[in-house]
Amino acid sequence: MSTRTKSLQIGALALVLLTCGGDIRREAGEMLRDAGDFLQSMDATAQGGPVATHVITADTDLSRLESGIATALTTTQLVAGPIVVTDLVGYPQTQFWIAAVGACSTATTSFATGEHSPVTGVRIPVRTGQALCARSDSQAALLWTGFRPYE
Repeated sequence: MSTRTKSLQIGALALVLLTCGGDIRREAGEMLRDAGDFLQSMDATAQGGPVATHVITADTDLSRLESGIATALTTTQLVAGPIVVTDLVGYPQTQFWIAAVGACSTATTSFATGEHSPVTGVRIPVRTGQALCARSDSQAALLWTGFRPYE
């Protein structure tokens, strides 16, 4: 009997048991849960390995997360890539931009300003050879967070 046929039979059994009383329904639920676990293990064996139950991506992997604080009365390089910046906090008269590593002072176009701070939940890619830069007219702290992508 195929796994699909077994799954259909278990589903039909579940519909019948839903019309029964509390104790029978509870026992049937446990049996169905065990049957589901068994079917999953059979599928995993047939496919040659275990079924993934949880996927970790770079933005949820704690070993990939980074953050920093800086003061930028003048132009400052905050972090070099590769990194994906997710949050920026600045203050009025703060500008953020991407430039080549070591060349923050030559860039002129900003993509975020402190007037719109904080900028959260974004995905700003800073590629290898690039850096996140900032400039502020005050000694206020500039904060950033992000994650290093898998290579």
